[in-house]
Amino acid sequence: MKSFPKLMIATVVAAACAQSAHAVNMVQIDGAHASFFYDADFWGLGTASVLGDKISFSTPSYFNQRAEGYGKIGEDTDRYTNQTASAVVAVAKTGYQLTGGIRYDVTTTYAQPVAGAFASQVNNSNISTGSWNGKTFVSNEQLGQFSLFLSRSSSADGIGSGSTDTTGTISGAGTYSVVGLDSYLFLSTSQRGIGYSEAGLSTASYQFGVSAVPEPATYGMLLGGVAVLALAGRRRRKLMGGSLLAAASLAGTAHAANYVEVIGTHVSFFYDADYWGDNAATVVGDKITLSTPTYVDRTAIGNSPSEKNQRTFVDNASASLVAVARNGYALTGVVGFRPTVTYSLSASGSQIELAGGEALSYGAFDGANFAQSSAVGYFAYSTQVNSTGVAHSGVTNELTLNGILYNGPSRFDTLALDNSLYLTSVQTGIGTTKSAVAYSYDFGITTAVPEPATYGMLLAGLGLLGVAARRRKQAA
Repeated sequence: MKSFPKLMIATVVAAACAQSAHAVNMVQIDGAHASFFYDADFWGLGTASVLGDKISFSTPSYFNQRAEGYGKIGEDTDRYTNQTASAVVAVAKTGYQLTGGIRYDVTTTYAQPVAGAFASQVNNSNISTGSWNGKTFVSNEQLGQFSLFLSRSSSADGIGSGSTDTTGTISGAGTYSVVGLDSYLFLSTSQRGIGYSEAGLSTASYQFGVSAVPEPATYGMLLGGVAVLALAGRRRRKLMGGSLLAAASLAGTAHAANYVEVIGTHVSFFYDADYWGDNAATVVGDKITLSTPTYVDRTAIGNSPSEKNQRTFVDNASASLVAVARNGYALTGVVGFRPTVTYSLSASGSQIELAGGEALSYGAFDGANFAQSSAVGYFAYSTQVNSTGVAHSGVTNELTLNGILYNGPSRFDTLALDNSLYLTSVQTGIGTTKSAVAYSYDFGITTAVPEPATYGMLLAGLGLLGVAARRRKQAA
């Protein structure tokens, strides 16, 4: 089955996180020659320590992302973004100036003990000079930027765990009373199949350059810094795009379906328990409803006003559901399809989306394998629910769809459905978003094509009916 294009689109679009304005919660901590003010909504309260003119952060646990895979082919993705325009502001004490130079040390962690794991981490910071009024930093001129990137997968880099330390220096140009550092953080980890993958930012430190005597501005260095910034910006876009495409392209491997049989009125259903989970089905008449496993449910939690947490699950399976008509009956090829999302949203910043596609085929089924003969039709669906300003829970009321049939309704002994699933919960700012999904399929049934002997009986019956009608007419 071809993967549903919206999965790729939604994954890439979801990472394009725009910074939301919020009241910055700045906390002061003093160094030897500068006072530091850090955004506690970004870094977390009490995470900072200072030695000389170096400020260090031990980041909160919600900076660390974990994706867990339970099914054989499902992919769990945990994505976190956070950014702020004034992550750290350094204000020179009397008699000193800041050079604009910063030495940075960042430690990122990963754990990928089994195959099927992918992680990417991006950390960007802009260094600017400006003014500070005790609460707000106003940028005047950008001095430089650093962009850190880590991407690894168990298939390319092997399994294991560890940490990566990155160190660099931004050279200053001139002397300044105030220097501000903004920050953008992107963490994403995915696990395809059974196991888990983790990615995190554990520590970050920034050593500010200090001078007792102001130095003349060096315009050549400034222009060089701007050029480096442009190059770094282009590199960041390329790296982020490549990592996201790689994460979205984690394809499921073929596996033998684990079919479980449930009986309808005129049809026997066989569903893939590795995809749907055990005891997933309920049947009424010839309608089967499948509730996905609890590990498909998505919960995204926002801990600070500036962050964005996105939890996504994608999966697909060929012949995830097979319907076999019972003796004397046939399937028409018309299937009433309805996805249902149960959700819980915060007052603001919440969003859930379900998207995917279903392909309907006919063929032969031997109880363990479905052999496709030809396509019959398909469904495509997408539903989204956003915050309304009031925290609430509910269920989507999608209409029942009959899909698109390549051929008009006919008679089939066996039909199979391929399934493609994309379910995501997003929380921007403080709050919690939850979502779960179920599907129902109502199969159209008709009587089987009569045998030749049955046609003779039918014609004889019609003849007798005609004779009886003539007699009634003569008697009248």
